[in-house]
Amino acid sequence: ILIPGIGLILVDGLTVNQIIEKMKTESLKQYENGRINITLANIRKFKIQVIGHLDNPGYYVATHLTRVLDIFKVVIRKERKNSAPLAETHETITAPELSQRNILIKRNDIIIRVDLERFGMFGNESNNPQIRQGDVIYIPIEKNKVSIYGGVVLTGDYEYVENETLFDLIQLAGGFTANADSSYITVTRFINDIDKEIFKINQIEKIKTFTLIPDDHIVVRKKKDYRRQDIVNIFGEVKYPGWYSILPGETL
Repeated sequence: ILIPGIGLILVDGLTVNQIIEKMKTESLKQYENGRINITLANIRKFKIQVIGHLDNPGYYVATHLTRVLDIFKVVIRKERKNSAPLAETHETITAPELSQRNILIKRNDIIIRVDLERFGMFGNESNNPQIRQGDVIYIPIEKNKVSIYGGVVLTGDYEYVENETLFDLIQLAGGFTANADSSYITVTRFINDIDKEIFKINQIEKIKTFTLIPDDHIVVRKKKDYRRQDIVNIFGEVKYPGWYSILPGETL
């Protein structure tokens, strides 16, 4: 980029945000007390290829400000438009769920893994990178799941991601609840099509290193009698009828 009065600024390989910051830095070297305002105009558009188990694979328009989530939303809208009713039953043909956690960007000889669920939960932009010209985005369908129940904030099924640890999944599920017993976690795992084994995990270091596999079922035990309130209802010929808290062993 050539800026009059400042000179040539090399920006090859930089993102738009990095270019803007570099332009500001170089400008302030020349004008120390200046106020630098940069506005993008006529942003160049280009096409990137989106592939996978889609009704609408092909080329999508992007700019250097476009992120994977932006493309994913466009793809989802197109996929939903293609859900057509059957002629006789009027039932909707539903496409398989598209993966949000195992999206791949093929960039030259590099594979970049994208996890939009983690981006939505934690806001880390490395899980939702900007698009570059020449990128190929691969969006697979959801294949495998793991489930977690008990003392976590968001219980349920989660799409499986290779090499994800138990700690990673608990974070994605919102963390432990106040009544969770983090010293007693069980993971039920299939060892073949029928038989299972159970792992009991009672140390935080083990939680951080325990790697999950497809179909793992996790239960975080809840603390027994956590903040339990024992109450009785007193009524009849008494001065103050109503509900009262009692302690173990307390009598009238």
